[in-house]
Formats: sequence, C-alpha cells, structure tokens
Amino acid sequence: MEGSDPGCAYYTNPEAFAQLQRMAIEQARRDSELAAKKPGPKTDNPLELLKDANQLEGVVKTFGLSLPDKDGRVFSFTVQRNFGRDNWLPLRTTMSVVPGFEDVSGVGDHAMMGSFGHAFYVLQGDSMVHLELTYVPDARTRGALLGGKIAGNL
Repeated sequence: MEGSDPGCAYYTNPEAFAQLQRMAIEQARRDSELAAKKPGPKTDNPLELLKDANQLEGVVKTFGLSLPDKDGRVFSFTVQRNFGRDNWLPLRTTMSVVPGFEDVSGVGDHAMMGSFGHAFYVLQGDSMVHLELTYVPDARTRGALLGGKIAGNL
C-alpha cells in the first residue's frame, strides 16, 4: 500500500543495479548518437533545449543509478481504482507543462510518460496505474510494456 492505493514494488541487489546502470549508459550512447544527427534548435533560448528532455533519460539515469536506492527498490506501481476517467484530462494538462512530457499510444485507454522517464501513467476505464521508473532505463518501452500488462489485468 502507498497511502490508500494498492500496488507493488520490485527490489534487487547491487549487482543488478550495476547492470541497470550499464543499460542506462548504453541508452545514453544511443540517445547521443541520435541527437548528433538532428539539427540543433534555431534559437538562443536555452529553454528550447528542454523540449527534448527525454533524450537525456539515459544520462540522468546513469547518474541516478550511481547512487541506487538504499533499500534496493528498482520500480513500483500503484493503482487508483476510483481515479475516474474524467480526471485524466486535468492530470494530462498539468503534466503537459513539464518539459519532456509525452503521450504514449497503444497502452490502456490513455497513457503518458513524465520527464526523463521517471513516471509513467496509464488510464484503464476509471482506474489509473502510476509507475515509478526512476531506476529503469528505456522507460518509454518498459513502462508501456509493464503498464499495459497491469492495465490488462484490471
């Protein structure tokens, strides 16, 4: 339980955290290669760089994994059974002002990912699943997979 919401958490050992860090380093390398192929922003506004915040997920998670959770927690999720589908749009609107927010299609009725792949949200009917993916590299792919499986069981 997290507050009044049921959920689950996955824990692991230091060796597995080291493996996750290697995966994040690989993601950072791939993201860097892709970014190098794209033209840079045509403005001097440094805030323009934030629109591509998720291209930094691998870098951010590489640093985060250098100080893993003291209890070994890798990820967790909670389910709000009575979230209500009418509450999705206000949540989505709030999240969309944060750089790096992305809608994700093909998962539940609606899904979205927060900056740097730290959080993933799935709406299925009136239930919302919130995945905490701070230590999970490639959160868009893994969050969609995990979120879809959880939502499919609601």
